[in-house]
Amino acid sequence: MAKTATKSKKKKAVLPVKTLAQIKQHLESERTRILDLYNQDLKEGKRTSNQGAEDLVDQANKAYNRELMLSISTTEREQIKLIDEALERIEDGTYGLCLHSGEKIGLPRLEAVPWAKYTIEVQEKVEKGLIEEEPF
Repeated sequence: MAKTATKSKKKKAVLPVKTLAQIKQHLESERTRILDLYNQDLKEGKRTSNQGAEDLVDQANKAYNRELMLSISTTEREQIKLIDEALERIEDGTYGLCLHSGEKIGLPRLEAVPWAKYTIEVQEKVEKGLIEEEPF
């Protein structure tokens, strides 16, 4: 009878511990920076909405600026979501692996876009609509 070898399901670190720690620190700093900007935008929006406008043009300009701040806030919320997902992948040992193909994401890409979920090749296909984006 032939023995079947069982493979260990323990995940190997994709990146060195020191590199992961640096990326994690960068992600956390970026998250804090975005939250600080968001809070600043929120305070500014409240301040401008409390000021009386002189005429309809001023009111329209202020409404446009508030709308712009809210849309920026939506972008910031999406960025925080991507950062949080990357931090979760660091914790569970899957950071640096493409969510679609399972291949390693290159370190230069991770340094440039530390919240990257895909290799460059897969990301291009996602952007072209050839591959459906994977939920985290």
